[in-house]
Amino acid sequence: MHSKILFLSLISHNPHKKLNMAETFQPINEGEKRVFFVLLISLLTIISPFLLGFSFGTVDPGWMALDWNQNTNDIGNDKLFTQGRYFIGLGHQFIKFPRYVKQYISPADEYVSTRTMDGLGVDMKIAYTSQLSPDLDDVVSLYRRYGEKYDDLVQKISLSSIRDVVANYKGFELVSKREELARELGSHVSREPGNLH
Repeated sequence: MHSKILFLSLISHNPHKKLNMAETFQPINEGEKRVFFVLLISLLTIISPFLLGFSFGTVDPGWMALDWNQNTNDIGNDKLFTQGRYFIGLGHQFIKFPRYVKQYISPADEYVSTRTMDGLGVDMKIAYTSQLSPDLDDVVSLYRRYGEKYDDLVQKISLSSIRDVVANYKGFELVSKREELARELGSHVSREPGNLH
């Protein structure tokens, strides 16, 4: 039994002539079917490797990534990807975050202005390191709240934390209790950006 695929073909351009339905629709012959299927297979053979290639994503060493679905404009909450090549699907791409320790050193001509408990103004050179938590919920929360521009925010909050800690000490204690101050600065700065998550 032949399948009856019909095409509409206009028989006449005369608007006053009635069209006969038998003259209007004509079935496709076997030769036209073969040409159609050969073109379809050829098109799929050419396009499929490109679609397959665009369905993979890579994460470089020292990075972690979330899967962003461009079709629904949402991020996947099920996996935090580490280094490697992954099949993530067409219309998906990775949003990457560093896993390595980042170091912040204030420039040579830039000082952080603080004030001690007794009102003494102190200009300080600051250096500290930071690293994102490799926990999926923390990274998703950080991205949802602050996007990819979180780094500047972490730096500002860290400098604010340093000012808060220095304000708890008197001027002479900055030298006499230097080790205690360093420990408190370290714990306060590392705890404070964690509140971003």
